[in-house]
Amino acid sequence: NGDSFFGSDPYRYSHLNVSAWVEKGYDRDSASEYLLLLQQAFSNPNMAHDLRIPLSESFIKALDETVHYHLSKEGLISRQRTVTNATEQWNALVQEYDNMHNDGSTLLE
Repeated sequence: NGDSFFGSDPYRYSHLNVSAWVEKGYDRDSASEYLLLLQQAFSNPNMAHDLRIPLSESFIKALDETVHYHLSKEGLISRQRTVTNATEQWNALVQEYDNMHNDGSTLLE
């Protein structure tokens, strides 16, 4: 449940309840100021949220490495090949996740 989240980098509006932060021991003024800044950031149309799925760091790393490789080869690798490479890596990560869970759950469902 996202409502019970307390720690750094809240990412839902439900995490912005000042009273709940004070109950957890945070100073009211500091919590209010911090949470107001986050609320303003969340409302910004240019806000870019982190990827919040299992293995997210692996997905971002695969994309970063694939794009870096493409850019370092200065046009020797087509954009389509780069997209295909990234897609193959992401599909492998999805399969890895699905294989780790014997309960029938899958990453993309």
